[in-house]
Amino acid sequence: MAIVQVVIISTVRNYRFTIGPDDQIDSKTIKVSGQDLLHQVTNVLRLEPGHKEELSFIDGSGKVYYTKLENIRKNLAEFAITDIQESQRELAQAVTFYIPIIKTENFNWMLRKLVELGVQKIIPVKFARSQKQYIEAITKQKTRQLKIIQEATEQCEGARFAKLSEPIDFSEIKAVAGKNYFANERLSLKEATGDKRLAKAIGEPIALLVGPEGGLSDEEVQALEELGFEAQSLGTRLLKAETAAIALFCKMNFI
Repeated sequence: MAIVQVVIISTVRNYRFTIGPDDQIDSKTIKVSGQDLLHQVTNVLRLEPGHKEELSFIDGSGKVYYTKLENIRKNLAEFAITDIQESQRELAQAVTFYIPIIKTENFNWMLRKLVELGVQKIIPVKFARSQKQYIEAITKQKTRQLKIIQEATEQCEGARFAKLSEPIDFSEIKAVAGKNYFANERLSLKEATGDKRLAKAIGEPIALLVGPEGGLSDEEVQALEELGFEAQSLGTRLLKAETAAIALFCKMNFI
């Protein structure tokens, strides 16, 4: 007689949202009045009190609030908090990433992906070869950038918002107390080490840096090495800045 194994897959989904400035929260209830979230709940998800789907809320601090929809009216939805937990999806290391200011759409893509990967602090840098028009465009995008951080955190079920600093000059770069690395495309043909990952150092702070289109200047390379940054090759191919950022992160063996 054949043995049939039955696997039961839960159909209950979890949707994650951010508690907005117009929303209220106490130890038992979250009251949502923000129009964007009300639209998602009523018109997109079409949820009603008693629904099976669980909604989780985050405030960017690392806490996750699990809830059930209790009541909904035209301009207010009330959620009963069923559990509060610390997120288990954050990196063990505090990662600071110095990123180049590049074309806006590429910069935003790089920002989104680094947030998805769990980078906690992102600092845009004005390098010697950064283009002026890109710097001016990025400084006008802060609202959009913060929205990208929120969306990316929700999408990957994170709970701690990355901190995005104002753009700094290259001279303001500082090494962290742990490990510091920068991508140097000039090593590519001499030291093809892109397939070798660096050993994990759980809990140790790490700073990473990728230069702009056109690469780092000789003076910038020397200054980084004097600060204690170690040069890293990402292989034999020259990568775009946003691709190099992801490659350098993955080389750290975080994932």
